[in-house]
Amino acid sequence: MIAQSDFTPLSGTKALPDSCDVTCRLGVAQKLETAAAATAELTSEGGQLDYKLTVRMVKSGEVVASVRASGKDLVELSAGVRAAAARLAGCRE
Repeated sequence: MIAQSDFTPLSGTKALPDSCDVTCRLGVAQKLETAAAATAELTSEGGQLDYKLTVRMVKSGEVVASVRASGKDLVELSAGVRAAAARLAGCRE
């Protein structure tokens, strides 16, 4: 985990722009010398919210874990995201 105070001098930016895709984020993670990086995608289609969290090895880009959650509203999605994150971390609900 990298503290916000360390992120700015190492990355050269205070926050990543929304236009920074997976390749961009892996590049920043590599610059920060991290072993793995997590990326998240949030989409909405047909009244359904979908969230995908993916963990990749920084050097190879290999996906080591990925989970999804969905919900009809933010409350339902939030519960699904918590459960998905617990699965990703190997925790039991």
